[in-house]
Amino acid sequence: MGDLEVLHLTPKSYDPPKEFWYYRDGVTLGRFDFGEQPGELEFLTPSLEAEGALNVRGPNGLYARIDDEARKILAALERHFGLSLPYEDVVHGTLPGVVTAMTPPENLGD
Repeated sequence: MGDLEVLHLTPKSYDPPKEFWYYRDGVTLGRFDFGEQPGELEFLTPSLEAEGALNVRGPNGLYARIDDEARKILAALERHFGLSLPYEDVVHGTLPGVVTAMTPPENLGD
């Protein structure tokens, strides 16, 4: 293929949390749920930290959720991958989209 990258954000309002998947040249490189460490996508950690999207572990050893984590995570992904969507198009325009399934998949990685 040759350097085809796909960023897939799944809002999962039916079964939170939101999740992010990253594919390159037809191969799934990794995924993470919003509010978790990026795991196999560790290269995103500096961008997530710079946006304040990863909290320090609390006394219980778990990462605390943040109120605006989605906004911060999307900002980190936008910055890391050099993406932007014009504000006016998002708010007042029409964005391209693709529907690939009419029902939510059980597991996007399968």
